[in-house]
Order: sequence, then C-alpha cells, then structure tokens
Amino acid sequence: MGRRKQQPQEAAASSFSDDVDVARTEKYAEDLVPSWGEVGSLEYKEIIEADQELKGVRCLYNDYVMEVMWGIKNLMHILVPEEQKVLTKEERLPVSKGLEMILHLYKFDVKLEMINNDIVETACYLYHCDFLEKRHSKGLHMSDYHLLKISGLNSSEWDTMKLVTARKKITRPGEEIEHPPEMFSSDELLKIEKDADKYKDKIYKTAVSEIWNDLVCSYSIKKEKLRHM
Repeated sequence: MGRRKQQPQEAAASSFSDDVDVARTEKYAEDLVPSWGEVGSLEYKEIIEADQELKGVRCLYNDYVMEVMWGIKNLMHILVPEEQKVLTKEERLPVSKGLEMILHLYKFDVKLEMINNDIVETACYLYHCDFLEKRHSKGLHMSDYHLLKISGLNSSEWDTMKLVTARKKITRPGEEIEHPPEMFSSDELLKIEKDADKYKDKIYKTAVSEIWNDLVCSYSIKKEKLRHM
C-alpha cells in the first residue's frame, strides 16, 4: 500500500512537533551548554518559549535562520538521498536571498514561481565555483610581486584562471597547457616562457598543480551548468 498523502494541517503539526522535540532535547542538555534552538516560524518560537516544561529554552528565529532552513529543505534530497518529499510551491517561497543574489549576478530572468530543483542546484554549483575562485585568488595574487619584478608583468588585474595558467606555464616550461588564445598577449607569453627558470623557489609546482586542477574542474562545471540554464 502507498503511504497516505499528508494533509497541510498534519504537515504543520508534524513540523511543530519536531521543533518541540528538539527544544525538549536541548532542555535536558542545558546543564552542559546554553540551551538554544532554531525554529521555522515566529509562532513556534513563542509557543516553545511559553511552555513551562521548556523553561529556560530560547529559540532563534530570524532571516539568517530562515535562509539556512530554506537551503536545507530545498537540498534535502542531496543531503539525505532517501528523502522523497517533494516541496510544494508555497514551501519554495519566499525565495532565499542567497538564491536571488546568484540569479541576479548571472542575469537569469527567472520568475519566482518558476524556481525548481534544477535552478536551485545550478545556483548552488555556481556559488561553489565562485567561492572556490575567490578562495584561490588571494593566494595566487601573492605572486604579483614576482611577476612584476622578474618579468615586468603587471598581473594585479588578472583574473584567477589567467593567474593560475601563468603559474602553470612557469612551473612546467615546455609543456603544452591549453588555454583560450585571447588569455595572453604574445608579449606576455614570450616573457613567461623566457623567464620561467628565474622563478625557482618562488612558485611551487605541487601547489600550482593542485589549484590548477581545482579551478579547471570548477570552470568546466560552471560552463556546463550555465549552458543548460
């Protein structure tokens, strides 16, 4: 027999029951750590904090909590593959501020009611790719000084992929490294290839290879996801 479809009132009651159970568990642990809990609505917060059995329990409900809860609900099928629940349109709205930011950043003209699993997952991948790029960018730009001093190349405005490609060429001279032809000018390529041996003990091959692999994989995923949007 199939599982009976849960009615909206039952779902709300079940959700509230879960919040109360969490709060009670936290109450029992209050001697160990301060008792706090995150809940999904202001109503739940008021009911739990008014419960005499839960005296001392404090609940957190704000925009940050709702962002986290929205993300968990929409990615539950990834976090817990066994979870089969399909979110209703009401549960998807209002849309996460983080999701709105990503859609706006990439100029996706998507109406809120059109948001589905594919769009949410794509936004997550894009965010991760951007995060990875920013994480590596600072370390890569630490070689700006050497590129300027040794080869006369001002790389302060280079993007992350151009920086790591230049370092890859420096640490593996003579090796064919694929990159868009417009990435480097002929003068930049000439200086990088000519001065490669001067960067010994200044740029390390292993670290560059690891960053290169991370970013190439990230850019490939990003390109594929954008192609399907």
